[in-house]
Amino acid sequence: MKLASVASALVAAVLSSGSVADAAVRVGQYFEDNFSATCPSGSNGCDVIFPAIAGEKTVLITHVSCRMQISPGAADFVTLGIMTSQETPIARTEALQVSPYSGTWFSALGETLFLYKPGQRPWVRIQVSPQSSIFIGCRIVGQRPSPF
Repeated sequence: MKLASVASALVAAVLSSGSVADAAVRVGQYFEDNFSATCPSGSNGCDVIFPAIAGEKTVLITHVSCRMQISPGAADFVTLGIMTSQETPIARTEALQVSPYSGTWFSALGETLFLYKPGQRPWVRIQVSPQSSIFIGCRIVGQRPSPF
């Protein structure tokens, strides 16, 4: 029954906003958000900065997946981190595994346990050579933990 509720919420998000990337999906404790970025060559990297965690509850991110097109080149590394409400990255980051996908396409994914407080922003950074242009789309999935 919960799966049907999650599916209904995803369809409603797409129909109401035109794109799942426009709004986080929250059904019960389930949390999902999608976001993307395009960065021109000369930037050395690209950031996908998700909207701040809303509400009064924390969110435990358990899975991150990204698909990116890098032309020319390959991803040097991809990391997941936390940004405060002041847009400043803080110390903790985790590397994601990067794999070739097809031609100029790559994927990066990882299982994680990353706790975000209200107002903090999930943040994914891809590092590449300065000659590369990048498109990256990422999805984060997690849950709002129950009180202890």
